[in-house]
Amino acid sequence: MTRLAALKAGEIFLLPRNIPHSPHRAEGSWTLVVERKRAAEKWDRFIWLCEGCGNKLYESAVRFDDPSNAVADATRTLRKDPGLATCRICDEVLSL
Repeated sequence: MTRLAALKAGEIFLLPRNIPHSPHRAEGSWTLVVERKRAAEKWDRFIWLCEGCGNKLYESAVRFDDPSNAVADATRTLRKDPGLATCRICDEVLSL
């Protein structure tokens, strides 16, 4: 089930742990994210889903103590191999 949390200036949203999410911001806006400190064995996952049917297309795991280029690196991987961005269920291609 997909839910949308549209926040206005000054509002706070607490997302429970282990909930997949995809934050989007308006041009020129900024967001303050407070994260818990992670243990050395903890990893974070970035998942790209088919916009047509919701099937998982690609997943990348990183240590979040240094996520600097994790999303950009995984996006480059998807761009290099169009098969990774193409849904095996409905054949829709993710726009990157």
